[in-house]
Amino acid sequence: MESRLRDVMQHMEQINQAATDHLDLHALLVLAVMANWRSYINYLEGLLSEVDEKALNSRVGSTCYLDYTVTFRDAQDLELIRRKLLKTSMILRSNADVGRSLHRYINKLGKAIGPDEILSSLELFDQYTANLEMHTRIVDSLLERLTGTSKLIFHILAYRHEETSLATSTAICNNGDQIKKLTEQAATESDLMIVLTRGMHNDSKLIKILTFLALLYTPASLAAVS
Repeated sequence: MESRLRDVMQHMEQINQAATDHLDLHALLVLAVMANWRSYINYLEGLLSEVDEKALNSRVGSTCYLDYTVTFRDAQDLELIRRKLLKTSMILRSNADVGRSLHRYINKLGKAIGPDEILSSLELFDQYTANLEMHTRIVDSLLERLTGTSKLIFHILAYRHEETSLATSTAICNNGDQIKKLTEQAATESDLMIVLTRGMHNDSKLIKILTFLALLYTPASLAAVS
């Protein structure tokens, strides 16, 4: 691009300039601006498609080992893509406005020098503006698609958060039930211990009575043996 601009400038310095010679410089600039937009938009579309695949094919409800991993990072990536698309749309619209302004200028020039002299330039700038407007429509459609993908991602994240909260609540409830059962079992065992203790206490009283009786009759028994 730099070498072509240098050649044009040297050519303009070496010969007498015609009324349309400066249009060659505009043409080179237009061709430079038109280049690589399609590839850059394809790049952004590829980034969006990666998140699209997760949003459209992620399972909800029962989990699967091979399921997509959807995290808040995906929402952040979508926001980065959205900002790049907005910036691209703004630049494309601005360049298209420049193309329309040049088209009006060339039309005025054609009225002064004749339409045949500017026909090729008009066609070039018409094509330039049409290409930019086409790229702008593609970017706008990608922005609409991104909006839907973003909603899906947030719905998936919210649904999975609710699932996790429900599972946690269920686990806590189950643990509470188990603790309640353990408490009831401990209370039952405590009651059994109280009953056993009372029984042992009664047995102790009986042993004392028997011992007392044995002490009373033992001397008489010894005397009878004597």
